[in-house]
Amino acid sequence: MLGAGSGFGIGVPGEETDTFITNMHVVGDPETGKLCDKVYIMLDDEAVKMEDGGGSWIPDYDHMIACEIVYATGGYPDFAIIRAERKMEGRIALPLLPSEEMQRSDTVYALGFPGNGDGVNGYTYQAADVEDVIVTKGTISRFTVWENGSVDTKIIQHEAHINHGNSGGPLITEDGAVIGINTYGFGGQEASEYSASVYIDYAIEKLDELGIYYELQGENQKAGSTGIYRWLVIAAGIVVIAALVIVFQKKRAASAPQPQPAPVPKPLEDSGYRLQGVAGVFAGKRFAVEAGGCLRLGRDASKNKLVYPAGTKGISSMHCELYFRGGQVYLRDMGSSYGTFLKGRRIPPNQEIPVHRGDTFYLADPGQSFVLDRKR
Repeated sequence: MLGAGSGFGIGVPGEETDTFITNMHVVGDPETGKLCDKVYIMLDDEAVKMEDGGGSWIPDYDHMIACEIVYATGGYPDFAIIRAERKMEGRIALPLLPSEEMQRSDTVYALGFPGNGDGVNGYTYQAADVEDVIVTKGTISRFTVWENGSVDTKIIQHEAHINHGNSGGPLITEDGAVIGINTYGFGGQEASEYSASVYIDYAIEKLDELGIYYELQGENQKAGSTGIYRWLVIAAGIVVIAALVIVFQKKRAASAPQPQPAPVPKPLEDSGYRLQGVAGVFAGKRFAVEAGGCLRLGRDASKNKLVYPAGTKGISSMHCELYFRGGQVYLRDMGSSYGTFLKGRRIPPNQEIPVHRGDTFYLADPGQSFVLDRKR
């Protein structure tokens, strides 16, 4: 049994990526929390076609890329993070922007593959080419809460029409930043008067916890870019969505046991602190400081979580580590050659030194610096 939805890439804006966000209900059943056996990204219009005479969709896996589900909510706020087995040409990342940075009446665009749009081709294939993406324009009506039982979800209510198939696609600003995940409409699938997009903030918080890289609008980007640049960014968004119809295959009924996907490791408890890169290799990146875990920094990929490229000047194979214990964050130098400096002063090796919110430290020189922050 096949189903489909949309999605968008995250990472360095404008660069190819292998990491994407979509709705949980695109890759699983929100009522039971069961995830699909297989998830793919369709590459073109040849990926899924209707069999001759109609009746069944026939997938061609040579025109798809397999993905793993990195994280998925059990239900609401209804989002998932997936990772493709490789980066793909034309699948670029978009910048993110906390939802309430926008205001009522601001213009927004919904990008994706609404199911009713496939009627144009006679429902003979699942659209996936760049030319098939549908863009709808509207304004933000209000910021509100969707009350749905045990979980109340913050949503953006807007007039950019979405339909089944849009699920998981981005709601973007005129500058091309993602502020919401298109999820459902009010008034039925064919005549929804208003559309609803889940706050992107939910995904931002989880990306921080998992240490998955993304960029906010304005980070590492030129300030004051307007005019045609905005439309170029939106066009880039169209490209990524056009290439990102997500198809899942549910578990098939069979007498023989079916292989099951490996379980997603449960994240460690979140301490509420984030390590923010200020300068150097990790500038602009944020990493969760987990209770019971350790953020170790250095050049040895087998021993560090934050791995510097080989030959990075001044960085030892195991340089320093950051960890949370008893309500306090600590920094420890691992006996590095060129030292770890907290607030400008070199700390003694192999001693745990308390670090507080707003404290800055660097490895070897200020060109590789960080600041301790709280999660957004």
